[in-house]
Order: sequence, then structure tokens, then C-alpha cells
Amino acid sequence: MDTVREIEALLPWFFPVVAFVFGACWGSFLNVVIYRVPAGKSVVTPGSHCACGQPIPFYDNIPILTWFLRGGKARCCGQKFSFRYPFVELLTASLFTAAWLLLPPAQAVAGFLFLALMIAGTFIDLDTMTLPDAITIGGCIAGVLLSFALPGIHGYSGDEPFLLLSLRSGVTAMIGAAVGSGVILWIALSAEAVLKKEAMGFGDVILMGCIGAFCGWQGALFGIFGGALLGTAFVIPVMILQKVFGIAMPGPGKVVAAGKDGVSAALDKEEAAKAEGKSSDTPIEDKAKTGEEPQLGMGVAIPFGPWLALGGVVYYLYAWRFADPYLESICQLIFDPVLNASF
Repeated sequence: MDTVREIEALLPWFFPVVAFVFGACWGSFLNVVIYRVPAGKSVVTPGSHCACGQPIPFYDNIPILTWFLRGGKARCCGQKFSFRYPFVELLTASLFTAAWLLLPPAQAVAGFLFLALMIAGTFIDLDTMTLPDAITIGGCIAGVLLSFALPGIHGYSGDEPFLLLSLRSGVTAMIGAAVGSGVILWIALSAEAVLKKEAMGFGDVILMGCIGAFCGWQGALFGIFGGALLGTAFVIPVMILQKVFGIAMPGPGKVVAAGKDGVSAALDKEEAAKAEGKSSDTPIEDKAKTGEEPQLGMGVAIPFGPWLALGGVVYYLYAWRFADPYLESICQLIFDPVLNASF
């Protein structure tokens, strides 16, 4: 730790630059994860290759820069690559740098993994409306284990024995996972009872367990309600623009029209279209009937995971500074009179 401080004093730009480059490299790997995990493919083999089948040489696999230097086209066949590739790399690099600048070293290092999980989960959910167990369950387990290994994740530090700090941090992570999953599960069950149909996927429930493991119960609550507010702040203006100007603006990522058979049936039809070699870049239900993109509104399913992830990221990087004191004051207001009355 003293060495880190000495380097920061001499070269204050060094570690932020390292975090940015490290994040860009991770972003390149996350692009592989986002594409291959939902397809059930290995993220290790084969190596990066173009859609035409040619392997991508190392000098054409430099994060962020290569896409711009090559004009977004492959050297081997001239095929265009999506702008998402450099965007994910730049997003990851920026968030890693922000984590290092805003957080203590232990929290920043653990945050690298947390941020990577949230980015991968977000784009997979936008693409497929699903959250893989490798991201949700794996992330939850990783958050608990890291909490035992690095008590500083949850702010436990000082002269007390490491074992005691480790136990406190691990228990905090497990409570956070339980609160996050439990609260959103009850919200999902209540919404399902009211709407008489599935309102939220179980992947969102486990994702909140992952967020709670890294952020504690306060971060889990902030992720749920903060994510809902952020999602609402996006969806309502888009719906208004659609109604007023008639602009077809689908929600974040791929929007699947639920139709009378539900979201699962729509996804099944899309997979069937892929198997037949048909284009599946557009939603199945509405465009086949009307030739128009489905608009946000009742009957259109949009992924909730990205908003939960965004809420968790905002909390982890900055919002804990004001969210924790506020939530703790609410707890004291509710529970102190009960405890005092009990004794």
C-alpha cells in the first residue's frame, strides 16, 4: 500500500492510465463474452476471428483504436464491424478508471470484476432478454468470496484481526445478496399476482443477489429502486415522443413484442427464423403484421436487468456516499422505537 501511495505521489497519472488500458482490454474480452455466452460457445477457444472465418491478428485486435484505424471494417474481407465493439471497450475502460479515481484500492479492484459483470449482463439482456447463470449466480458467488478475501470492499479495515474483518465483510455480502434477491422476488411475485402474468424474469432476481453481494443491502435497495427510477426516466419520455411525433423508437436494445402468446413464444419464433436462415434483426410479431417497429407501451417487453445493473453501478461508484447515511437513518427511525419498546 505504501508503494502505491509513493507511485501516486510521483506519477499521479500512472494508475489511472493503467486502469484505462486494463479496462479496455477487459472490454475486448467482454465483447467475446456478450456474443458467445448466450450462444453456448467457449469464451476461450477459438481465438478472435472475423465472421468470414479468418483469425484476427494481434495487431488488428488493439482495443478501441483498431476499429477507428480500420474504419470499422475487417482487414481480411472488408466486412463492417458494429460500433458496439469499441463502445463496450471504451465504456469498460472509462468505468474502470472512474472506479480507481473514486474508490479506495481494494474497492476499486473488486469493482473491476463487478463492473465487468454488470456490463456483460446488460448487453446480453438487451440482446436476448435473458441473464446467463454464469453472470448472475457466478457473480453472486464471486462477490461473497471476494468479500471474505478483501474486507475493504464493504469498508471493513483497521487494526482488528483480519479474520474478524473478513467474517464481517462476508456476512455483509451474504445479507446483501439475500436482501437484494428477496425484495425483488416479492416485487416480482406481487406484480405477477396483479397483472396475472409473469412481470419479471428470475434472472433479474439472481442479478440483484449479485449486486447485493458486492454492494451490501444498501446497494441492493438502491439498485432496485434507483434502477426503476432510471428506467422510468428513460421510458416515459420515449413513450411521449412516440405518441406526439409518431416516431418509432424501440426501447433499449432489442425489443420483443409479447403478443398474445407472450415473450417466450416471440423468442421461440425468432429462433425458428434464425434456423431457417431468415433475418431476425427486427421483432417478430408486430413488424410481420404492420411493417412497423413495435413501440414502447403495454404488451411490449423490455429488459429490466440493464436498469438494475445501472443502479448498482451508480451506487458502487458514487451514490453510496449519500445513500448509506439516508438508509441508515431510515432504519434507526423505524427500528429504534421498536427495540426501545421491547426492553
